[in-house]
Amino acid sequence: MAGYIGSKASVISSKAVSKKTFAITTTTTSLTGVTYSIHRVNVFHNGIRLVDGTDYTATNGTSITLTAAAKNGDQVVVLSHEDFTVLGTYTTAQADATFLKPTSNLDATKLTGNIAAAQLTGALPAISGAALTGINTEPFKFAAVTGATPSLDVGTFNFFDQGTLTANTTVSFASVPTNANWKYSYKGTDLGAGNVSEASYANKSFALGAGIVEPQGVFFKPDGTMMFINDVGNDYIYEFALSVAWNVTSATYVRDFSTYSQQQSPTGISFKPDGTKVFIAGNFPARITEYGMGAAWNIAAIASVTNFSPSSQDSDPQGLFFKPDGYKMYMIGQTNNKVYEYNLGTAWSISTAVYYQSFSVLAQESLSSSLHFDPTGTKMYVMGKSGDDINQYTLGTAWDVTTAVYSQVFSVSSEDSEPSGLFIREDGIKMYMTGYATDKVYEYNIGSPTTITLPSSVVGTVTAAAAGKRVTYEFFTSDGGTTVNLIGEEIV
Repeated sequence: MAGYIGSKASVISSKAVSKKTFAITTTTTSLTGVTYSIHRVNVFHNGIRLVDGTDYTATNGTSITLTAAAKNGDQVVVLSHEDFTVLGTYTTAQADATFLKPTSNLDATKLTGNIAAAQLTGALPAISGAALTGINTEPFKFAAVTGATPSLDVGTFNFFDQGTLTANTTVSFASVPTNANWKYSYKGTDLGAGNVSEASYANKSFALGAGIVEPQGVFFKPDGTMMFINDVGNDYIYEFALSVAWNVTSATYVRDFSTYSQQQSPTGISFKPDGTKVFIAGNFPARITEYGMGAAWNIAAIASVTNFSPSSQDSDPQGLFFKPDGYKMYMIGQTNNKVYEYNLGTAWSISTAVYYQSFSVLAQESLSSSLHFDPTGTKMYVMGKSGDDINQYTLGTAWDVTTAVYSQVFSVSSEDSEPSGLFIREDGIKMYMTGYATDKVYEYNIGSPTTITLPSSVVGTVTAAAAGKRVTYEFFTSDGGTTVNLIGEEIV
């Protein structure tokens, strides 16, 4: 029982305390009819706790004498603390053996009955002897699976990792227990990414407007939120912001910069990956210009200018591309229709460029207009206005143009009869082309996302992952797999 007496609360268990209340009707110092253990009693007079030996005397176990008499109307409460009875004792060794958590093996033969549906936290010690039911001693059982038709052995494992898919995949479940819970994880990809023969027009384009009359080179910021266009007709670079990354229909004009003092016919364009330098190729005069920028990706913040002449190789420079580390530069010229390779002694500094070697694309294109490479340097793309197409080459040695071999082609003639600028996203699943004839930027998809097919027993709809995304599905069954419930899906 909990009680409150006086100005402070005291919580006292009724199992250990006896309480007797005296309602005083006449002046008295004697309280009788109580039973208590000496020195195990508390006395309260009108809510005030009295001091044993000073305010009262309790020495015989049956009566109490007050020092100051209680008067009519007063209340005296006596709390008597009872003695506990010890029912049994343990030695230290017995207590340790009975109550401490095992630190070594747990011998299940010493247990009686079943431990069902137990939930154990933390690491389990080894278990030997008779089997325990309802305890999962291995909560995470991993298995790597591969191929286009993986069979998940649910009876043995509960987490299956497919890694990056290399084909459209059909999954099956095997050895499914009556009750089971498991996960399947994979990383999506695009089949045909980086191969232009797998490209298709995305039905998305952006009209550059009346101010841009002869668009040529095109370049995107690595995150797809900014786009830059060269205009040969009025000698400007134009900057656009994309409110939806990589979606040209979301582009809006930001600013422009005149190249007239250095280049009156800007054709190719490329940037240093951090956006602090922009490089312009042009044919009036035949030169490549390096602009240092005080603010990254801001073409209005030009701080320095350096020029390099490739006229000894070609008098009509068009497309321009740099190896990601900045130590190689590539230019395609329309006079000779060759791809020219240069070595740079200092990364991203064209003043240190030295011509190295070249590769002719004349067998495929006689009016070359743009150039691009994949991030590994093993695929090269050349676009031109004679075929109105994009030609793809495979390089036997990465970044060595002399090892290029023609492999495939994709026509863009349905969109524009004079394709002038080319850009392919690093992952190879998006491609962009500027149309000289239509003054538009066109967006293409390359390849198709991998698909996952689950058994017909699965109840629930899954979401296929975009390329590069990790997907994890979680399943549950209580009938041996006849019905499998999709209870979780995570895409990161």
